[in-house]
Amino acid sequence: MDSVLELWERTLEAVATGDHSLIDRDIDWAIKKRLVDEIASRQGIGLNHPKLEQVDMAYHDVSPDRGLFHLLQRRGRATDVTRPEQVRQAMVTPPPTRAALRGEFLSAARAFGAEAQTDWVHHKLVDRPLEAIMLKDPFASADVRVDALLDKLGDRERQLRRRSIDERDGTAASLALTDLYVRSETDEQAGLPAA
Repeated sequence: MDSVLELWERTLEAVATGDHSLIDRDIDWAIKKRLVDEIASRQGIGLNHPKLEQVDMAYHDVSPDRGLFHLLQRRGRATDVTRPEQVRQAMVTPPPTRAALRGEFLSAARAFGAEAQTDWVHHKLVDRPLEAIMLKDPFASADVRVDALLDKLGDRERQLRRRSIDERDGTAASLALTDLYVRSETDEQAGLPAA
């Protein structure tokens, strides 16, 4: 807790004084600002240059192999404040929010072989565009309308199986909620259609 308060104090000072070097290894926006400023200066380009848009996107790439943030961490230019087990746990046990509901929706649809689309608010099955659902509450962790839409694909309790963390970790599946469900083996063996 002391380290959080100390970082908060440094952040307030950095913002008040404009000396972002106080936090440019610890606070996301300051890390990215330093990176963008360095590249713009080194290449003699303005902050509105398209190359910096690419840097912005690459910075936020969550892949440990491609993301610039991860590269900065490996080079000691960004502080790692989480342990790998914390990251893994957060991936598989998100807080009960609309994002978790979105992950469950996508995983169930994928397991049934249905094409689904989501954005921050909308959830829909591509073959049922008129049944799109708007979820405006970011703290909603369940919605009967989402359940009803997924129920049209099949019996989730009988036909789908939740994959354990270890099972997802041992395959090409990600740990994210979008890879949580698969068709149950008995359903596949019975030759039931995917959707």
